[in-house]
Amino acid sequence: FFYGELQCGKRPRHKPKKRFRDAVKISLKAFNVEVEGWEQVTQDRSVWKQMIYNRCKAFEARKIEQSILK
Repeated sequence: FFYGELQCGKRPRHKPKKRFRDAVKISLKAFNVEVEGWEQVTQDRSVWKQMIYNRCKAFEARKIEQSILK
């Protein structure tokens, strides 16, 4: 019974699950944040908050520019 449910799932059996850490890594790359060493930057909350705010604004501006060019 339980094995039948696993075989009928939507995710292919050969594909590994995406971990939370993998999703964070993808988001950091999209915001041009260095993947190595980002955990040290988070220790100073005000620096981290300002950096993410600035990178988010730049990311949104790039996306808007790309949509206008299409």
